[in-house]
Parts: sequence; C-alpha cells; structure tokens
Amino acid sequence: MFSICVHKNWQRKRIFVAFLLLGGLVHFLNRKDYAYVPDTLIYCVNFAIYAGLILYWIQSVRDRLTRSPFRCYALAAGGMMLLYLLIRTLKYRIAVTAAEIRTFWYLFYVPMIMMPSLFLMTCVRFHAGRDSKPRELVLLIPAALLAGAVLTNDLHFLVFIPQIDLAALRGDVGTYTYGALYWLVYVWIGLCFALGVFFLLWKAHGFSEWQRGLWPILFLAAIPALTALNDALSARGLQRIWQVPEIHIFSMLGVFEACIRSRLMPRNENYPAFFGSMEIPAMITDASGV
Repeated sequence: MFSICVHKNWQRKRIFVAFLLLGGLVHFLNRKDYAYVPDTLIYCVNFAIYAGLILYWIQSVRDRLTRSPFRCYALAAGGMMLLYLLIRTLKYRIAVTAAEIRTFWYLFYVPMIMMPSLFLMTCVRFHAGRDSKPRELVLLIPAALLAGAVLTNDLHFLVFIPQIDLAALRGDVGTYTYGALYWLVYVWIGLCFALGVFFLLWKAHGFSEWQRGLWPILFLAAIPALTALNDALSARGLQRIWQVPEIHIFSMLGVFEACIRSRLMPRNENYPAFFGSMEIPAMITDASGV
C-alpha cells in the first residue's frame, strides 16, 4: 500500500514539473516567426497552465496543513500568486489606455510586497512557536503602507517620477525615474527575505537535520538566478522562457512548499505527501522520507 502511495505521489510531482516546463515552452514558442499560431490561444493556454498549477497547490495546502496561522499564511500567499497572474493577464491582454496599463503596473507591486511579507510572517511564527500570540501580524502594517504608496503614486510621485505627461505614462523604460519610496519597497522585500532566512537557520540549527532549513533558501536563490538567465536570453535576442511574474510566483510557491516538506509548518500526517517521499532536491524535496 505504501509503495502504491509513493508511486502515485511521484507521478503527481512529475506531472507538476512537466506542466511548469510546458508553460515555459509555450511562452518560448510565442514568437514572431510562429505567427501562424494564434497569439491569444497561446496566451490562454499559458494562463490556464499556470493558474491550474497554483489552484492545485492551494487545494493541497488546505488538505495537508492543520488549522493554524501557517496554513492561513500559505493560503494567503497562494491567493497573492493568483492575483499576480491575473494582473499580468489584464495588463498585457485587456488594458488599452495608458491609465489602465499604469494601474495594473502599480498593482503588480501588491503581490510583490505581500508574498515576501507572508514568508517572513511564516518564519517568525515558526521561530516563536505555534502556540504563541500572532505578533507577526504587525508586519502587515508596513507591507500595506508600502503597497498603498505604490497604488497612490499618481498623487505624490514618491515611487515613480514621470518624465513625460502623466496621462501618457505606461511604465515604459525611460519615461520615469525612481522616487525614495521605490527603493524603500525593495529594501522591505530584501529585509523580509533576509530576516526570514535568519529565523529559519536560527531555529533549524537546533534540529538533528538542520539542513532542512536550507531548502526554502534554495528557492529564494532561484529568483535572481532565473532572472539573470532571462536577461542573458534577452541580451542574445532570444525569447524568455518565463516572465518576471512567473519567476516570482513559482519560486515563492517553492519556498512555501519547502517549508511544508521540511516540516517547518504543522502538517496533517494522515494526508499523503504532495510530491512523494524523495531524498534528493528535485522540484520540491522531502528529506523526512514520509
């Protein structure tokens, strides 16, 4: 019975990775020299693949995690991933006027800010213990203030400073410069990641297998690594495999999944493992062997 369960979970893991790679391939094929393939069809297929993967993961989190702040933070992060994907679609496929495009450009920063904040809240909760008061909720205040500052940029220009008439601002390179709050946003994102890693390593260091605390860090490192790969492809005139939103989304999904698989979040032990018991880091790993 156990071998059948492991086999099924290994199949789920391979299917998940295969669809993630398929999404990248579909995007890569969406080039001018493949103009005979309807661009809208390719985009819809791409969106369906990514949205399906995120929804599948969210449902698995609901089943695998016990009722706790950890599950709330993971589900909230999953919601931010879906929001990120939806904003990307609306910006590039629905928005027409400069005002609409600018609005969705600003909205990108909501999940960009909230996902690292939820990661830090998870790490603080892990370090403080499950039964302590949820003091980490205070971290939502600076995150919400920064997100609100970006969304209201047209009123103060403290994040993006237009170099052209505001009515024509769409977010194109060279049409704006950065204000003080723009740098503060990225300081906050970097601080969330740095403090989260610190809390993970501090707490995990006391475990007999403290290396488990390293798996979330590997997925965080995937963000700059994949971004650099995309930049290298663009510099050589090649189509990017994944866009920035997909890199952020699935790297953060990997971070939360690694926290679950490493038992940094309280799991429902009666539920079969999402990606099977693996001893090596493939897409998501579980060194616990269950």
